Amino acid sequence: MMVGATRPSKLLDGSSEFVLTYEDKDGDWMLVGDVPWGMFISSVRRLRIMRTSEANGLAPRSEERNGRQRTNPI
Repeated sequence: MMVGATRPSKLLDGSSEFVLTYEDKDGDWMLVGDVPWGMFISSVRRLRIMRTSEANGLAPRSEERNGRQRTNPI
């Protein structure tokens, strides 16, 4: 067994049937990784693990304003 070895989380690399989402201070649900770390830390209220099928349609605000939606969650 390797001590201290870490593997990337499947929640963050897109290879899981689940995605990590968060609710921001405005009450919008976003995908973790869509905004820079500093913005995330200042706006996150709570985290939620969702099925990928439930998270379809979640998009960063900049894409929502432009009328585009993410097709591949992180």
